[in-house]
Amino acid sequence: MMHSFSERKMIVWSLCLIIYLSYSIFFFASPVKHLCRPDQRDDLWEFKNEFYVQRLNFHWWKSDTKTEKWRKNTDCCSWDGVSCELKTGMVIKLDLKDSFLNGPLRSNSSLLRLRYLQSLSLDSNNLSVETQDVLSYKAIELLGSAKNLQRFND
Repeated sequence: MMHSFSERKMIVWSLCLIIYLSYSIFFFASPVKHLCRPDQRDDLWEFKNEFYVQRLNFHWWKSDTKTEKWRKNTDCCSWDGVSCELKTGMVIKLDLKDSFLNGPLRSNSSLLRLRYLQSLSLDSNNLSVETQDVLSYKAIELLGSAKNLQRFND
């Protein structure tokens, strides 16, 4: 039985569609690969819990409570304000500007464990340093002189 040219063309297109749909199902059904390293995620989660979020009740104040959107068992590289290096999953940028973070920046902050951080923005939050905690000042100095940190509150 000979098929006409249009029938053969239809068969080829049908096969292409089946292959494409099979590939799509395989691709989208496969488990999601997390870019974020578990130690980086845990350090960020701990940093989030070092502060409390208190919104201002001004309708004209534009801000974003980024850390409230973070979810523990998700890829931290997809969290608001977090950027990671694609190959290693190391956190390289943390932008928490205007996030309503309140509380003291402590000398043992988990932020200091993010050693590959290149850019950090914590401005327009209500962070403090305890005057009796000389180590907190040391922590800020460490942040400012960190080996990889290129931008601080930029």
